[in-house]
Amino acid sequence: MHLHPQLTRPPLIDDGAVSIDQFCSNNAVSRATVYREIASGRLEARKVGRKTVILKAAERAWLNALPVFEPEAAA
Repeated sequence: MHLHPQLTRPPLIDDGAVSIDQFCSNNAVSRATVYREIASGRLEARKVGRKTVILKAAERAWLNALPVFEPEAAA
């Protein structure tokens, strides 16, 4: 019996992905913020069955795309 190549790989959740709850905890953001970022296209998510996951590479890309904080200069 020959399995499809994708079926022989480990599931995404074991291959460098985090759940929505883990993403929220890692980045101190709410679930609502995560879903807004996904809807806007700024954060890429995947589905594993009914579960939504975010690849760690997508998490890093999202963090790197955030604006840099620049404190106001003292007057």
